[in-house]
Amino acid sequence: MGSMFAKLRQEATIGSASTKRIVDFDDTDPYYFVVKENGKVLVEGDLMRVKLKLDDSYLYRKIKWFTRDQTIMVATIDF
Repeated sequence: MGSMFAKLRQEATIGSASTKRIVDFDDTDPYYFVVKENGKVLVEGDLMRVKLKLDDSYLYRKIKWFTRDQTIMVATIDF
């Protein structure tokens, strides 16, 4: 059982240096992903579906904005 400060620090660093591209995410990530470009949804679903549906250029493209909502388990990726 960790401290509240440690939990907040961990949440603040999620998606920072280690997740700059879609290929940097762990394949076992339990979140539901929503991938957008210019406000338009490109694909939704688990990480494997996202990787299969998107063109390979998106997998290696740098992510502009990334958020995770731990309450509803949704991760949003913006290009």
